[in-house]
Amino acid sequence: MTHDEALAAQATCARELAQHRRCPHCAALMPLLDALSIVRGHGWRYFVRIQLPDGHTALVPEGDFNPQTMLWADD
Repeated sequence: MTHDEALAAQATCARELAQHRRCPHCAALMPLLDALSIVRGHGWRYFVRIQLPDGHTALVPEGDFNPQTMLWADD
């Protein structure tokens, strides 16, 4: 899968999760506060590794990560 294809798939998944706010595992409704608490409720600032179009990876602050424009790097 190319970088653009992977980013498009990730963006589609992110839009669906945000629009319906259902748990991807059990399909339970998830209020926005619960979703934000899962991500930010630990009290620590952390960084997300993203994959750039040229194949390199970079770290960005979690708050700056945008699943519509940045591809999550799994490594």
